[in-house]
Amino acid sequence: MLTLSMIEHIPDAPGVYTMYASGDTILYVGKAKSLNKRLRSYLASDLSIKISRMVALVERVEYVQVFNENEAFILENTLIKQHQPRYNTLLRDDKTYPFIRIDLRHPYPRMSVVRKVRPDGARYFGPFVHGSSVFRLFRLLEHIYKLRSCSDSELKRRKRPCIEYEIGNCLAPCVYDVHQPYQAELQELVDFFRGKSKPTVARMERQMKEAAAKLDFERAAEIRDRLATIHKVIDAQTVLDTSGENVDVYYLEAVPGRDRYLASVLVLRDGKLSGSYVKRIHSCEDESQATATIMREYMAGLNPPDLLVCNLPLPTGEEEVFFRDFLQQQRIEYRVPQRGRKRKYLELARVNLERHRDKQVHREAEELASRLGLEKLQRMECYDISAFQGSYPVGAMSVWEDGEMVPAAYRLFKLEGFAQNDDYRMLCETLRRRFTGSLASETWPDLIVLDGGAAQLNMAQQALEEYQVSLPLISIAKGRSLKRRGEESREYDEIHVPGRKNPIAIRGRSAYRIIQQLRDEAHRFSITTHSRGRDRESVTSNLLSLPGVGPETVKKLFREFSSYAEMQQEQERLEQVVGSKVAQRLQKYLTQIDGESKETGCSADK
Repeated sequence: MLTLSMIEHIPDAPGVYTMYASGDTILYVGKAKSLNKRLRSYLASDLSIKISRMVALVERVEYVQVFNENEAFILENTLIKQHQPRYNTLLRDDKTYPFIRIDLRHPYPRMSVVRKVRPDGARYFGPFVHGSSVFRLFRLLEHIYKLRSCSDSELKRRKRPCIEYEIGNCLAPCVYDVHQPYQAELQELVDFFRGKSKPTVARMERQMKEAAAKLDFERAAEIRDRLATIHKVIDAQTVLDTSGENVDVYYLEAVPGRDRYLASVLVLRDGKLSGSYVKRIHSCEDESQATATIMREYMAGLNPPDLLVCNLPLPTGEEEVFFRDFLQQQRIEYRVPQRGRKRKYLELARVNLERHRDKQVHREAEELASRLGLEKLQRMECYDISAFQGSYPVGAMSVWEDGEMVPAAYRLFKLEGFAQNDDYRMLCETLRRRFTGSLASETWPDLIVLDGGAAQLNMAQQALEEYQVSLPLISIAKGRSLKRRGEESREYDEIHVPGRKNPIAIRGRSAYRIIQQLRDEAHRFSITTHSRGRDRESVTSNLLSLPGVGPETVKKLFREFSSYAEMQQEQERLEQVVGSKVAQRLQKYLTQIDGESKETGCSADK
């Protein structure tokens, strides 16, 4: 049944929505100027019996966002005729929006309005959403461009010009040889339909000014109204390619922290957008591998289009030559557009990818909140402790907010006074400083996540009660190794929840993977900081063992130099700071540890 949770993430923008029943059966395809408002109307209590039955069958809702309402009309028409949904009673027949047809093969082509596109070699411009307006436009263009309106048979038998020639609406190709001026008129008309309407508008504005200069205000007002009709009917329809080409549009984007890409795909057939979807491209470390994967899909038998539009170029080197040969053999054009209509296709695919990502994150966060019994889940904080035999212990906090990691909100806590590895006390101290210290004024999380097991969870729970902090709390730890028959042994992370005896194993594409990512970020942040601090502390203690180097000298060195590598490079400056003898001892020691670090693959530049 359709619920608010299915649609609350859908944007307040024009587009087309598709309602699915179980088994991916399409129930209904609809268009809307505002997708969110239209879908919310299905939650009303005063629905008809038919609509109520349909709403009760809905399992999920998908949508495609477009740029304007006209595009939504056209896409809805295409999808209804393609899928024939059960609850769509209109637009299911073979009638469609009107097109303007021009057969460019004829010596003197003429315009005609048709409702069906046939593979007859003619050019079809449209479809036009407003049926009545297209006929007004047709009559208007007949007045602007001096093309014939008579039939082919009448053109052949006429011996003298008709009334259209007398009133200036036709060049009379039935009688006179006007091939060149006729083709010039025709070319401007075709350019107008292809979106290059400036010459036409300029011509009409010139005619309007000439009429006004002659004080023929009725004529000027008539031309003004015709201009308004043109702007209404010829609205930019980016879901449509008037050339009738078959186009596949790919917008590729890397998934942070994973060797995969997301691809937002638009499929245009016969110039109309027939579908869009988002898919994953696995095992791709860079852009070249992502585009190569797409090309191999076509080489494996995927139905090739006339034109491939992508935001990334083809791989370079030998692969580029190989793929270029394939494209040439199949007569496929590959473009990375920077402007124009094809660039708008990419922009539409990018918007759909963003909506897909937002929808996926929203769904996972909603599912996680439901499983943990939370009313909302907008912000999570994860805490991890890093220390080695009590040296340079640090606490790290990573933050997830509104579907993404927020590195600017990460925090480090330098923990002092701990002589040994006491993770429990260090964790409690970190939580105390976060929620009772200077950071208490920052936004509090909806959920606290700890890197640890049940023991850390219990200790942190007691500490938060002592600090009078009432926030949901869970922990995540490496779980037991599980093995199924015929499979290799695998380790699964486990979620520990207060009041629950058995932990929750994280398997497959679970909603808990957000917590895994958050834990990994906290772990990375704490380990990196601890390693740097421990190395610096180790080198500093060794510096103090050198003759002539005391605590004040070390402080002076750290004030003057940003790294040990800088001390090695600035020999004269080092001598000015500590003297020549101490500088020689320092250079000898730093050269020694630099050689050791190269052997172990580490850097002494701390």
